[in-house]
Amino acid sequence: MASIVVTNQSSEQIEGAIQVVFKIHTYEETKGEEDEVVFQKPGSFMNGMIYGDWYSGGVWERIKIYQRELDPARTVVECDGYMVQEHDDPMFQKEKRQYKTKKGHLQKLLEEVAGELKTPTDKASPPRSQ
Repeated sequence: MASIVVTNQSSEQIEGAIQVVFKIHTYEETKGEEDEVVFQKPGSFMNGMIYGDWYSGGVWERIKIYQRELDPARTVVECDGYMVQEHDDPMFQKEKRQYKTKKGHLQKLLEEVAGELKTPTDKASPPRSQ
């Protein structure tokens, strides 16, 4: 699971930034549970080799995103990645959690969401030295 903490942003602003970033990366939004936003896209040939089998069709990458309020000023945004066979058939689809090596990919996507939420003056300011 990857996560970021967002400060002083509404749930709607966070969801808007999530949609912008995931659409840039060619994910399409799909129906999820009440408390999650779900994006998916076709997996690569290698995804199919690692996560798939020979008779269940192609593999899709699915990312489930959750928002949870820590306090009135802070919201944690978390996501989990899955590889899914039969993605369009709720009766037969098989979700497999992605290997831990894919966590960096998910974390980068969430960091892009955090960047999208920054105000224009924040984006223009130079990085702080540590």
